[in-house]
Amino acid sequence: MDYFALFKKAEAIVFQAGQAILTEMNHLQVDCKGVSNYVTNLDVATQRRLVADLTQLLPGCGFICEENTEIPAGREQSAVWVIDPVDGTTNLMHRFPAFTISVALMVENVLQLGFVYNPSREEMFSAQKGVGSFLNGSPIHVSSHKELAHSLLAMGMPYDRALSAVILNAAGEMVLRCQDLRRTGSAAYELACIACGRVDGFFEINLNPWDVAAGMLLVEEAGGSVVRWDGSAGHCLKSNQILASNGLIQNELVQVASQFLEQIKGHLTQY
Repeated sequence: MDYFALFKKAEAIVFQAGQAILTEMNHLQVDCKGVSNYVTNLDVATQRRLVADLTQLLPGCGFICEENTEIPAGREQSAVWVIDPVDGTTNLMHRFPAFTISVALMVENVLQLGFVYNPSREEMFSAQKGVGSFLNGSPIHVSSHKELAHSLLAMGMPYDRALSAVILNAAGEMVLRCQDLRRTGSAAYELACIACGRVDGFFEINLNPWDVAAGMLLVEEAGGSVVRWDGSAGHCLKSNQILASNGLIQNELVQVASQFLEQIKGHLTQY
């Protein structure tokens, strides 16, 4: 498989999907899927567009997607696209410029390509396994901060209110150890920000494959690490305890996060 050729063509597909979102933002229609969990007509339309274009690019591929639209194949295929058409839907609803399209290609369960595109900021983050990570075509790398005390962290908030309390407790402990905390509301974007060195670490629980697949590859190809809260190696399909970092502060992050593992047992979902 010619990954370089796929990389350039898939990147163009993701870019065009992002431009379509910007064009249609003033015609937003919103439905509620659950507590603080929304879906818009642009989520659905963007996913349909991506599925159609990526199927044409790579016939016979499978898909793992967030929205329940017409999916031609599932995860049993050897080549699978993992798609979140809009990561940060609440941000999109409020015109907060931190919503992204997240697209990754897995072949035989190995991440090969990843794209996180923030159209409102004209930022295309991309990665190819073994080649590196890029922002608008220029190479990017994780930060060089070696201590949690000098690190800026990002965090996410799960929809499960019981787990939100645990995350807030963990955040309270983290903020005592780090320089400061940020939350954009898009896990994909926060992982991309680790890849380019804007933040040094990220933690969240109960994420789905489409939230993190592309971002994980970005972080790893930029020189960082992605593990679970207990420090064990994660996988994009089972990353419901995600600690991503520049790698240098990983041990300190695990020391803090592991204190909360007992509190989240029984609440975590398995994809």
